[in-house]
Amino acid sequence: MKPLLEGIEGCRIKVAAKLGPGDPYKTIQKVTPLKEEEPVDLEHKEGQVWLIDFWATWCGPCQNPMTHNQEMLTKRGSDWGENVRFLGISIDQTKEPVS
Repeated sequence: MKPLLEGIEGCRIKVAAKLGPGDPYKTIQKVTPLKEEEPVDLEHKEGQVWLIDFWATWCGPCQNPMTHNQEMLTKRGSDWGENVRFLGISIDQTKEPVS
């Protein structure tokens, strides 16, 4: 992350992942969907596979994985149904830059 954050003042990101295959997710709380005003909670259901992609509008390298994720959904989404979810979560401070 250091090369991505170089030159950006006041930006601190701490990432820690301790989940492994089969571990339960905690509910991700207070996520505001792009087309809605009220925050929602994202609750993982047993048997689902989640791909969580944290990104930001100011992060150039974040764009290619998002394109790849969309291509995979277009190609295989009907096969996966509700069993596979791709969650693109922007870490921008507001949703205006994303809209």
